[in-house]
Amino acid sequence: MLARALGATVLTRLNVKRRLGYTPGLGYGRVDPTCRGFSESDRAVTTDERAEETDRRAAKRRAEQVDLCVDELTWRERAAIQRHMKAKRVGAMNTACGARVWSDPRKVDLSVTHADYQGAKEALYPRLKQRGLLRQAVCA
Repeated sequence: MLARALGATVLTRLNVKRRLGYTPGLGYGRVDPTCRGFSESDRAVTTDERAEETDRRAAKRRAEQVDLCVDELTWRERAAIQRHMKAKRVGAMNTACGARVWSDPRKVDLSVTHADYQGAKEALYPRLKQRGLLRQAVCA
């Protein structure tokens, strides 16, 4: 049960990062590694802005690590995760507009899709734990 909840949280965060423009960088970078991160305008940056940038970088690194874990899954498990996240977003849009406007054009048996999604979370949990992406659960 804990694995499912933690897996769903991590997948939701990854989905948000992907929608906000995260794409894996393929190929060589455009900046020499010795000069990466250097900017002349960094002198005028406030402490809060530096903290926000640090948080953004950390979130990007976590999203990259989760993406690597998801890539190790089978195509069916990846498709189940993608479908679940899309359904979640569509449900949020329906709630926001107060109507049942958005729907899924693919009408399939949801029990099979849900079972695939649960299996994907179970398969993803050890990979996330191995990379240290899950917080330690506090047992009372």
